[in-house]
Amino acid sequence: MKRVLFAFVLIVMASYSGAIVQKVSDEIYLEAGIVDPTIPDDPYHRSPAAIPNVSLEGHTLFFTTPCDGFSIQLLDEYGSVVFFSVISTGTTSLALPSTLSGDYQIRLIEGYWYFYGWIHL
Repeated sequence: MKRVLFAFVLIVMASYSGAIVQKVSDEIYLEAGIVDPTIPDDPYHRSPAAIPNVSLEGHTLFFTTPCDGFSIQLLDEYGSVVFFSVISTGTTSLALPSTLSGDYQIRLIEGYWYFYGWIHL
């Protein structure tokens, strides 16, 4: 009985600590997509590069993996581009316009592939 109770307490504590870590982190979860599926794939790049790690704090994006040369777009709910920029070499953060508020799709574009997710400003 003590083992069952001990296991239950450990499970509850692990669940609680995971919730705290998730709340502190504002990591943006990205998925891969193809920019234009009608263009034949480059035979040397059949799969996307590793998905970049990007987080958001306020109106500032932080890149924990290099995103040199990526284009970044923010799209509103209608699919219109409301922000565009190219990430220069060595950039670890990017300030987004403070005039933007609401939900946006973020796209990091690199050649044939793009990585997308959702952010709330």
